[in-house]
Amino acid sequence: MPQTNINIIDSIMGSGKTSWAIQHMEQTDNNERFIYITPFLPEVQRVKTPVTSRNFKEPLSTGNGKLENLKKLILNEHDIVSTHALFQNADEEIIELLKVSNYTLILDEVMNGIEEFPLHKDDFKLLIDNEMVFIDDENGVIR
Repeated sequence: MPQTNINIIDSIMGSGKTSWAIQHMEQTDNNERFIYITPFLPEVQRVKTPVTSRNFKEPLSTGNGKLENLKKLILNEHDIVSTHALFQNADEEIIELLKVSNYTLILDEVMNGIEEFPLHKDDFKLLIDNEMVFIDDENGVIR
């Protein structure tokens, strides 16, 4: 399996991380492909517009949906800009396509890995009573 390099740029909001990424993509050889994932839809245009050396595409709602359009963009080796919301729905096929396509992923802001799920007290009791979940006595973690 090829080695994957991960670079983390950790700096406060407003310190120029996005501007740096835009400049980096603008100056990088066009043989390298980028997929830029941003939290908010208005940020898509903020990234697309100043990078004039590339023709960034964003997944569109086609008859098959945005995920299928994202797959097509990857297969056609386009530079891509999209949102966290779409990227969080990536399926195994998209993950495999990205692995073999050798894209550079720029993830603007941290994505939520875990989301809170509202659960009524009675439903939680039902899960425990039916041994579908249990609370670890040592640390209180729900498993």
